[in-house]
Amino acid sequence: MTIALRDSIEPGVVRDQLVNAAIPGMEICAVARAEGRRVRPTWARYCLRPPNNAQDLEHRIAILLASTHFEIQRPRDPEGHHRDIRRGISFLTLTPHRALHARLRLTTGEIVTPRDVGLALKVEFSTITRTDIELEPLRQ
Repeated sequence: MTIALRDSIEPGVVRDQLVNAAIPGMEICAVARAEGRRVRPTWARYCLRPPNNAQDLEHRIAILLASTHFEIQRPRDPEGHHRDIRRGISFLTLTPHRALHARLRLTTGEIVTPRDVGLALKVEFSTITRTDIELEPLRQ
């Protein structure tokens, strides 16, 4: 999550307030000050948990990563447009403990969500945890 504040507040104070306001099960891992007056999120890192019975997942990941284009169709898209998501996936790595680590694009018009990755891999993730957000300054 990215929060823009009008006043300069120390990251530790913001973190303490977020921890106190967090819903049960939510963990605030880190809070940092973004350099520059205005920033935008560009990439997010996720830890995705596929079901244990997902067969050939390594093979499907390899096919996706080897592709220069990979189209999906979001089920809730009223026009039924196909979206090429490949450029919005920086990496996908499946750990020995069956956790899929992903770095996905957040830039407007190029957003790739964990659900998009699930559609591409034909799997529904049991948990989706965003572990980091990368920010860049807005050009003025």
